[in-house]
Amino acid sequence: MTGYDYLFMNQFSSHVYGLLRFYPLLQAKAACVLVDLCLSVLAPWMAQVVAKIDLVVELVEDLLGTIQGACHSGTRARAALKYIVVALSGQMDDILGKYKEVKHKILFLFEMLEPFLDPAVFALNSTIAISDDSFTFTEKQKQTCMIALNVIRTAIQKSAVLPSLESEWRLGTVAS
Repeated sequence: MTGYDYLFMNQFSSHVYGLLRFYPLLQAKAACVLVDLCLSVLAPWMAQVVAKIDLVVELVEDLLGTIQGACHSGTRARAALKYIVVALSGQMDDILGKYKEVKHKILFLFEMLEPFLDPAVFALNSTIAISDDSFTFTEKQKQTCMIALNVIRTAIQKSAVLPSLESEWRLGTVAS
């Protein structure tokens, strides 16, 4: 850490700690612990964490209407949520700019490929426990998921064909 970084962190933390005096004691203590962690052991990852939080906020703002429209189209809302989770997963980090650019054009692919994307959405390892349930994915499911992600990745690179592909899919001339 450079002298400038250290000075910035000390100024930052003193401002944050000063603001915390207006909060109840328990919340202030929790915030102090969080700030201390962010300025110490978590510091190397903070830029990535902040970037992911910015990404989530941006994507949720852009897709909020689609997500809130779940009563009209549950599959479209699920596709929008999977779009956000795939962005967070790091699967598309190398093409993130283009990924965000085509978000509304590509949601239909997430609808189409939704059953195959579950390993990318639910699995960090082969088994994840959520409450008392767990999801275990076979090697075939993981391979199918990678193929689906590659289809999405290719579609992002060739985004000019997306509108016609979506209309063909909605008409039923493209099998899902």
